[in-house]
Amino acid sequence: MTNFMSDALQALRTSPAISIALVRGNCLGGSTELSSACDIRVAHRKSKFGFWQGNLGLVPVWGGASYLVQTVGRSNALMLMATTATLSCEEAHRIGYVNRIFDTDDEAKEIINSLLKNGVQIAQNQKMMINALHRGREGETGDFLKLFFDTYFQVQMW
Repeated sequence: MTNFMSDALQALRTSPAISIALVRGNCLGGSTELSSACDIRVAHRKSKFGFWQGNLGLVPVWGGASYLVQTVGRSNALMLMATTATLSCEEAHRIGYVNRIFDTDDEAKEIINSLLKNGVQIAQNQKMMINALHRGREGETGDFLKLFFDTYFQVQMW
């Protein structure tokens, strides 16, 4: 189970598509690992979040801890895991875990649609660039030049 979930979360994180966790309710334990692997987290105002694995004598072994550190920073990630605190949506937003908060399904759709307003290919190129920067590949010859020209000419054709 651990290898399967680790692979699934890694596939989600490295997918060319922007992954969005749309949270409507409680996101606790394993579901926080899944939402941490997503690029963006959009949550209903009444949602709650908690890394509760510690209550069971476990650590988040699917990769969620790594993604959590990347999202909220080392200290916040350690506090969340060590205390097993449950955060309100507003608290999760304040520390950068939740990117946007919505009250209605229409607001959620607007947020998600806004990510693709420049087209799917542009969004994928933007994610590819962010991923390469994160891996420290900004110096690789040709990667960003090719990406720039591919993106530039796609925009010019609109």
